[in-house]
Amino acid sequence: MYPVNSKRCPARLILIFAGAVTLAGAGSAAAHVVMVPDTAAPGAPYVGVFRVSHGCAGSATTALRVELPPGVIGAKPQAKAGWTVEIEREPLARPVMGEGGKPITTRVKAITWRGHLPDDQFDTFGVMMKLPESRGPLYLPAIQSCEVGANRWTDIPAPGQAWHGVPSPAPVITLGDGDGAAAGPSGPPDGLRMAGGALATAAGQPLYTFDWDTMKGMSHCVGECLMTRRPLIVKPGARPYGDWSIIGRKDGALQWAYRDKPLYTFRGDAPGQPPKGEEEGTWTLAK
Repeated sequence: MYPVNSKRCPARLILIFAGAVTLAGAGSAAAHVVMVPDTAAPGAPYVGVFRVSHGCAGSATTALRVELPPGVIGAKPQAKAGWTVEIEREPLARPVMGEGGKPITTRVKAITWRGHLPDDQFDTFGVMMKLPESRGPLYLPAIQSCEVGANRWTDIPAPGQAWHGVPSPAPVITLGDGDGAAAGPSGPPDGLRMAGGALATAAGQPLYTFDWDTMKGMSHCVGECLMTRRPLIVKPGARPYGDWSIIGRKDGALQWAYRDKPLYTFRGDAPGQPPKGEEEGTWTLAK
């Protein structure tokens, strides 16, 4: 599906063009609404944004409605120029103590922003809230309404299933891996290390990122791409933390990503030898 060698030839250019058309046509299937940051400490105050990177198959976004799980208390949306904000509330089963010692008897159930976001632009929608004390994924289902159509980012993966293993995954915050959470390893996972100013495997084989990997939680290195590249597979028992995240591949494997960029090795590289896998405009040494 994607170019796999560095020779410049018409066939390779055709492959690049075909890949670009495929990605452009992916539309809402690849343009997830995500939370930034997506990790935090349980029970901590949280300030983050819902990032909307695309419309609905070319149609402009006109509203974003997000639902807050029952464990979220004290949520406040950020005002946004040119957009109106609607807040839905519901009574709490039991009052809880809020700031200044005042009891809180209701909570924010959902927030809706209404305005206009062209399909060829992205934007963010801010929220401040108190997170639940429990660890694990916190899903915040979102409905993106457009001038024509809508995207329902409401699918929640089954336990053990990758976030990207469902068609329209809900935005998620992982509680337990953010600032103040249980500390993870002090260095890269699975024995990875720095070699020559770039990331490498425990054996010293250089690691790369793929410029086509522009969507969080998704690898676009499939098919012919795998003839020369190997995804950096996660060892059993490993957990994401800090800048290190785990994504699911279409074949069911789990792959390491660093700062949201999936990592790969090049089959032509040898440990301790100069890297050969950089391809201008396509592959970059991970740093």
